[in-house]
Amino acid sequence: MRNEQRLPTGTPQSRAFARRAQVVMGLTARLNTLPFDDLDARGTVLAEIFGGPVPGSLSILPPFYCDYGLGATFGERVFINQGCYRVAGQCSALQGGGEGLRWEGRQARAVP
Repeated sequence: MRNEQRLPTGTPQSRAFARRAQVVMGLTARLNTLPFDDLDARGTVLAEIFGGPVPGSLSILPPFYCDYGLGATFGERVFINQGCYRVAGQCSALQGGGEGLRWEGRQARAVP
């Protein structure tokens, strides 16, 4: 993250970010303990993490880690592999399109 994107410490914005990060880390911990086939519960927790509904075709394999969540959007047929993480300000929009999108580590690429 470039310096101009950093929040100054001790500000209301930095405190709000820190509070949100604590909430999201708890949510991702809960997500990572859910049974993989409990799609309704997983969808509910993902909506809480990302601040709104997510496409039914979004596939995130646990474990998944996220520090903030808000601002992320996903298109149809996005696949996020095990052990991936989202850091605030990175990969905020993932659009799968016709063939889908695969996200591994911090790299997103089209599914062949």
